[in-house]
Amino acid sequence: MARIPVEKTISDAYGFLFKNILSIIGIVWLPYVVFGGIAGALLWYALGNVSFAALNFQPGHFNIAPLVVLFRLAPAIVFCFILAVLIATVGLTRKALGLMEGPTFFFFTLGAPVWRLLGAIILLELIAAGVAGIFALVAIAWVKLGVPHVSQPVGALVSVIGVTAMVCWFIYMLVRLFFFVPAVVVAEEKIGLGRSWQLGGGNFWRMVLVLLMVILPPAIVLGLVQNVVTTILVGPMPLFVGPHSDPKVFFETLRAFFIRIGPAVVVMQVIIAIVTRALYAGAVANAYRGVTAAAPAE
Repeated sequence: MARIPVEKTISDAYGFLFKNILSIIGIVWLPYVVFGGIAGALLWYALGNVSFAALNFQPGHFNIAPLVVLFRLAPAIVFCFILAVLIATVGLTRKALGLMEGPTFFFFTLGAPVWRLLGAIILLELIAAGVAGIFALVAIAWVKLGVPHVSQPVGALVSVIGVTAMVCWFIYMLVRLFFFVPAVVVAEEKIGLGRSWQLGGGNFWRMVLVLLMVILPPAIVLGLVQNVVTTILVGPMPLFVGPHSDPKVFFETLRAFFIRIGPAVVVMQVIIAIVTRALYAGAVANAYRGVTAAAPAE
């Protein structure tokens, strides 16, 4: 399989971000507004039906029944977030692959690529759960059947080596399975886990390096900026409440805390999300072009 041109992939990913920043914002904003609005409405409804005065965390008087409505709505809120991310990922990948020409001021779709990408994520989670289950069974079998028949140093050494090998292979599997999926979903119109695995052959460390170089630097810099901003905004506000405090006081303090820093945190998180997802889309699209230029389709 062709090798990912690492330096070009990284530079082109940053070039995609800076050259298309307005279109990137245009692609991302509508899905987040729509599904963020739905999630916000659900959360507003849930909070309106929570009686903080009825909460009680004291031993012997434990009562979190008023929060049940929040727990029930949590899956719907999470699904809204997932859909927003999937739509934005499809749009950014299309743009990075050159399938959307000219400036883009808005983008929204619930077409097949979104559901293929969701299907790929679900399938990947099922595979990961299956592999993790197999590894767990192997570990249990070793502890029950192997360890008692060897000396303690040998048993400990084999256990450490085995766990390390399983963790490393698990990470290898996840990276190789999913790295190219967004590009395959958009360009080849299929879920693409097998195709992603094929394209990733001989490219594991290249994929890891690309991911590190396009995600960590902006995440670190923007994270530091966010910490500085929130520290300035928090000021002398007490952030912790004693374990035996009145729940109403606790939630009022928490509410005041989020009112003070909430807008800044939301803005910074949106910026981080836009930058990291655009860089990832640019990197995957350029890596895909690099390996498929010399590799036949499956």
